[in-house]
Amino acid sequence: MSITVVIECRSSGPVGGYHEQRVYYTDTVGSLIDNYCAFKGIRRDPGYVLIAKDNLLRESIKTLGEAGFKDGDHLCLVKRGHPSDFGINRWWLFCAICLTFGVVGLSVITILYVSNLYPPFDYGLVFDAGSSHTNMYLYTWQGDKANGTGVVRQLSQCVVEGGGIAAEFWNSPKEVQPYLKKCLDEGISNIPEHRQHSSPVYLAATAGMRLLGAVDPEAENEILGNASLLFKESPLKFGQRGARTICGEEEALYGWITVNYLSDTLTQARRLLFRAKRETLPITTIGALDMGGASTQITFEVPPPDPLPSNMSDCGDDIKTLKLFGKNYYLYSKSFLCFGVQEFKKMYYMLLLKDIPEVSIDSAVPNVHSPCDNAEYLYTQPLKNLRTYCSNTSLPGKLEDKVITYQGTGNFSECQAKIEFLLDETNCKKTFSSGSCLTQIRQRDYTAAFSAFSSFGYISHGLNINSSLGEFSFYNASKGVCETSWSQMGENTYPGILPKFKSSLCFQSLYQYILLKEHYKLKEEEWKKLNFSQTIDGTDVGWTLGFMINGTNVVPAEAPISSLLSLTGFIILGIFFAAFVALAAAIAAVAIQKIRVGAARPHQILQSSSDGSSQRTENV
Repeated sequence: MSITVVIECRSSGPVGGYHEQRVYYTDTVGSLIDNYCAFKGIRRDPGYVLIAKDNLLRESIKTLGEAGFKDGDHLCLVKRGHPSDFGINRWWLFCAICLTFGVVGLSVITILYVSNLYPPFDYGLVFDAGSSHTNMYLYTWQGDKANGTGVVRQLSQCVVEGGGIAAEFWNSPKEVQPYLKKCLDEGISNIPEHRQHSSPVYLAATAGMRLLGAVDPEAENEILGNASLLFKESPLKFGQRGARTICGEEEALYGWITVNYLSDTLTQARRLLFRAKRETLPITTIGALDMGGASTQITFEVPPPDPLPSNMSDCGDDIKTLKLFGKNYYLYSKSFLCFGVQEFKKMYYMLLLKDIPEVSIDSAVPNVHSPCDNAEYLYTQPLKNLRTYCSNTSLPGKLEDKVITYQGTGNFSECQAKIEFLLDETNCKKTFSSGSCLTQIRQRDYTAAFSAFSSFGYISHGLNINSSLGEFSFYNASKGVCETSWSQMGENTYPGILPKFKSSLCFQSLYQYILLKEHYKLKEEEWKKLNFSQTIDGTDVGWTLGFMINGTNVVPAEAPISSLLSLTGFIILGIFFAAFVALAAAIAAVAIQKIRVGAARPHQILQSSSDGSSQRTENV
């Protein structure tokens, strides 16, 4: 039995039109599409499908009977996924192009407008001219600074070959230039050429030079003068006070700045390293304990003095004031010349000679028992090498040209007694002519947290001291090393200590323990909070970083440089590219509307066909 159906396609082009077909119920839906395409003379597209009046697609493999077609049905030919218009893809393509152009354009002009608002980086070189060695540190900070202070980070370090600057060149001051030049050149090479002229270079000499200045100020001036000539010939910025000897109190203050800066207690300026936080927070700071070869320092925060003194000098006064990141700090700072590990050890050796028996004085090489040296250890040294500004004392004249041999006994209790004798101010002044002796420090009315660095950090690391266990961790470690014989101090014993320093390990550790306990008066809770450190976040803990941070207070801040795109240009281009984003949205709305209209057309066609009002343009 045959039936008649009408197929209509409303698309533009050769595919559009009507076709009436007489077919059988056993014919397939696909054959209707094939007949239509053959009638129109076009190639059949695999995406063509038929929609009946129920607005549902009919599968091509089904027969007309299975598809539910009846005589007189009006069917709509569409392409799957494009119900009404084969050209809708073009609308989405235009939409994607406009949207991409607008978004990329807005992104580019935003980057051009804001990327160069940051000011350039500043750089600074600091030479740490210590009593036993000299190091060069290169630092950098953002030019606009944070409340007047630079947020500084260490870029590099260079170890100058040779010993301490005072000991090496007191007799040949001109040789200091080649001594410093290699590290100076290395630092300059790491600074961009266009920033070198504004980058300061400093040389700050510490306790070793202070000792030289006490006995030979002319030699001190000649060494610093020759260093200054070298720096003036460099492309860097060198000021009138660029090479000088800093006093002990300055060294102590700069160490305190370093510890608190790296610990992020100074208004947490390092939280955003190059765009520092501009606010003041009431944070408790950390005390600083420093020990070098010729001096030791202690610094901690105190309440503002009442009344405030009209003038506080960097040197001499115990109470100092600092302004960092917009906040004032009042600090108790004390430095003790002669009480660094090397000078204090010489004072100890000279003290032992005060009690030498007469029979030993007359021998060719006097032999002296040393309780602070390990048993079996022998230390031989001409007396003239032991006599310094700090250790100068009266001795029998027969000893002056002698070579002295110290024989270690490793007697912990006797060693403790000798160190306590030297640390007593009265005994010290009676024994040594310099008068540079340890005095009592100000007592704290609160429990402080301290960071101990330099020699403190090195010794505690080598002895594996766990400060959280309290003072007895330090005491037991020191006692253990003192009671170890020299023959037992092999490579596998205390591997964290260099071989050349192992002979002084007993003396240094016990000295530091007594100093912290008896003279710095650390409380039990302060022992447990004590942090022994050599580096924090990869930066060396020492006074040089604090020196540079404090120095940025006098380096003029730099305003942000001009953007690559002006504000006017940014607004005009922003409107231009935003228009493309709006156009993309409009095109998308049109495409969506066409899809909706196209989806409704088959139903509208079928409705118009049911009342006979449809006009057919193609007949079979």
